Amino acid sequence: MIIIRFQGGIGNQLFQYALYKELEYLGKDVYADLSIFNRIEEPRKFELHKLGIRIREAKIEEVRRMCPPGKSLFARVKKNTVCRKRFIKEKNSYLFDSRFLEYDNKYLIGYWQTEKYFEDVVQQLRGEINFVPPTDEKNVEILKKIHSSNSVSVHMRFGDYVNNPVYDNICTDKYYLAAIEEMRKLHEDAVFYVISDDTEKAREVLNRDDYEYVDWNRGDNSYYDMYLISQCRHNILANSSFSWWGTWLNENEDKMVIAPSVWVNGTRTDDVVSNSWIKISPEGELVHECHV
Repeated sequence: MIIIRFQGGIGNQLFQYALYKELEYLGKDVYADLSIFNRIEEPRKFELHKLGIRIREAKIEEVRRMCPPGKSLFARVKKNTVCRKRFIKEKNSYLFDSRFLEYDNKYLIGYWQTEKYFEDVVQQLRGEINFVPPTDEKNVEILKKIHSSNSVSVHMRFGDYVNNPVYDNICTDKYYLAAIEEMRKLHEDAVFYVISDDTEKAREVLNRDDYEYVDWNRGDNSYYDMYLISQCRHNILANSSFSWWGTWLNENEDKMVIAPSVWVNGTRTDDVVSNSWIKISPEGELVHECHV
């Protein structure tokens, strides 16, 4: 049996689910531990059911069987040899480690943010991840515009990234301005749809009245922003798993994708960004041209 701990926001949950499906494909008996979302102090919610995803949830007894009885599960992991052998924590989410496809009788903790973990189930995942299209007036109207134009999503994440030493100063003003300029080189008729958790700051960076700004999908409906990203013809990403999945779910075969050359500060992130995506540095320099 393999148990995967699900944690984080919807983008992280999708990466965890992708590993879950790959392990299933490889013949493993896989379950999900969703217990973290039941904690009062946990601000995130399990959201994959919103995308039509069904998952086998591990029972608390099955989780406990991975580790002998005691006071605190994670205290036991630190002290107990059996627990340490069975609880495997990922060291780097952005570098592929083939051992995670080979383990058995383990409890896995991590994010696994690279397509290399689910190469065998790509089409299956695309078929299983299903958004129910929004029916509210604002989203219906913006979708009409997205589908009738040479649309480019520009995802800008502020919030918990601001002044965070791990994520800040990567998707800078220079990055976004250079990305938009690069997009215009090949798509002069591009129409930009700015999707952000802070539209006021986004307007300060881009300072253009002819861009469309999406600022109404909040709380339980925030996942609709991912759907809007996936419906655009082309994409400009933030260094965010939310951006990543919105872009990955974009099925336009001719899509042009621009991503930051740095994903997090101080960590190797070789495997997170596809080689078919253009990379631009925080200084606004083109560091990787698109190739298939």
